[in-house]
Amino acid sequence: MNLTVIIKRQYDLLVRLLKLLIKKTLMHVLKVVVKRPRLKKVVVGVLIKFPKLHGFVADVVLKVWSGQRNINQGTQIIPASIATISSRANQIYSDLLDALEKSKEHQ
Repeated sequence: MNLTVIIKRQYDLLVRLLKLLIKKTLMHVLKVVVKRPRLKKVVVGVLIKFPKLHGFVADVVLKVWSGQRNINQGTQIIPASIATISSRANQIYSDLLDALEKSKEHQ
């Protein structure tokens, strides 16, 4: 096997692992911030200065917590942005939801 192919695979693996680590860390931080109203107020005050970042964090919080409520209530509300995705993306989305449910069962 070519050395550049091996390096490329290792690089791709490292990028995926870093993304996963960052995602899990951010999700933990978001859970801590949301549970503490005073800290949440400070964080929102800082994020207001960065509109794109504020919008991104707000979207993530809404998706994560609304998704958890929907799974617990047994209802499935599909956001408008999800309703217009391709069939492949829809399959990935449903696989992610299944993985979320399985991870909740193991906790």
